[in-house]
Amino acid sequence: MKITDDQAFPSAAIRVIERLNAHNYDAFFVGGCVRDFLMDRPTHDYDITTNALPHQIQELFHDVCKVVPTGIKHGTLTLWMDDLPIEVTTYRIEKDYIDHRTPTKIEFIDDLILDLSRRDFTINAIAMHPSLGIIDPFQGQTDLKAKVIRCVGEPKERLEEDALRILRALRFSATLRFSLDHALFSAIQELAPLLNFLSKERIRDEVNRILESDQTHLLRFLQELQLLPYLFPSLLPLIHLKQETPWHLFDVFTHTDIALDHSLHAPLVQRLALIYHDCGKALAKTFDDDGIAHFKGHADLSAQIAKKELTVLRYDKKTVETVTTLIRYHDTYVEPTTTDVRIFLSKINFDYSLAEQILSVQYADNCAKNPEKAIEKNKNIEIVWQLMQQMKAAHVRLTMKELAVNGHDLLASNLKGKQIKEALDAAYEYAIRYPQENTKEKLLSYIQRQFS
Repeated sequence: MKITDDQAFPSAAIRVIERLNAHNYDAFFVGGCVRDFLMDRPTHDYDITTNALPHQIQELFHDVCKVVPTGIKHGTLTLWMDDLPIEVTTYRIEKDYIDHRTPTKIEFIDDLILDLSRRDFTINAIAMHPSLGIIDPFQGQTDLKAKVIRCVGEPKERLEEDALRILRALRFSATLRFSLDHALFSAIQELAPLLNFLSKERIRDEVNRILESDQTHLLRFLQELQLLPYLFPSLLPLIHLKQETPWHLFDVFTHTDIALDHSLHAPLVQRLALIYHDCGKALAKTFDDDGIAHFKGHADLSAQIAKKELTVLRYDKKTVETVTTLIRYHDTYVEPTTTDVRIFLSKINFDYSLAEQILSVQYADNCAKNPEKAIEKNKNIEIVWQLMQQMKAAHVRLTMKELAVNGHDLLASNLKGKQIKEALDAAYEYAIRYPQENTKEKLLSYIQRQFS
């Protein structure tokens, strides 16, 4: 297969290969851009492999475009051609990995096949030249057609070299909807503890990309691969944790997995919230006299656990705060009335976007419950959503800052210390329920009646 006019790579990338070839160097597209080209998928990253050494690449392009030595020790330079970053890397082999992540020896070579042989998966070990066509020594095209992720060489050896390949295999399987080769599947199960050698940031980034995929039954997949203890350890106590209540048909782990399936393509914070939303149930389970299970306070417990694990995974503060807020309110019932919607909004400072995300999490959560019970809850959410949209369009908003009275007004009314805060809180709750009463005169009158 050759690159035709109607299936062209960017001209800037083609020119890089042509310039290298014109000076008697090999040059091929390689990796993800070739894989995406063969799958007719859009791509935004272009990698080129060549037998030109780093200093030769630099010398050849320094007067043509901006050259950035992004990984020159590993033979990689980034060429900015027509504002497009193109990574060019010298053929190499890697030896003597340490910490199951980093090679201590890198040797530049003059052999494309040997360079391809060091790569992780067959579908990433395909090279392509604009006129020479495909170079595929490890049958990557066959695996693309079969929709299989298979290692180049022996899977255990590949994964032991670089533990990140465990998560890359999972990510490619999830994003491409490919199955894992049996030998690779078994190797991941055996070598799952190697994830302890990865930085938390690396794990977080791969998890994010996996959560952006269309993978269904993701949590069960992680459990089968023995990866759950290293990615979401707080879910382990949920496996087979029964929910003896008319609201549920599944154990907590299965329920969580199904709820996550109902949030495909949702923002990352919602996906993370659904993963952790019930993790506190293992600590909150009780039974009433009729043998019905209850999980009082599990939302707050789940939020605390999620905060701890997300912080360990180096998520930024805003993400952690948003996810934990979604979890705290995932079980909050909102009556389909404007008053109750206002009360709900007041708890989150009239952040309509956050409120919409809370309702979306609740909806997905309900979809994993007993449908006979949950259908009414989701109908209720739909009505609440409509009311909230009407209020949003009308710019309905009343935060504490917009309350018609403040602390200075209450000082003048002879209230002191804790009384001022209590009075302001009471006035705010009153104004939320009766927004027409939000005037200084009416609120001071209300406070006088309550605190006299």
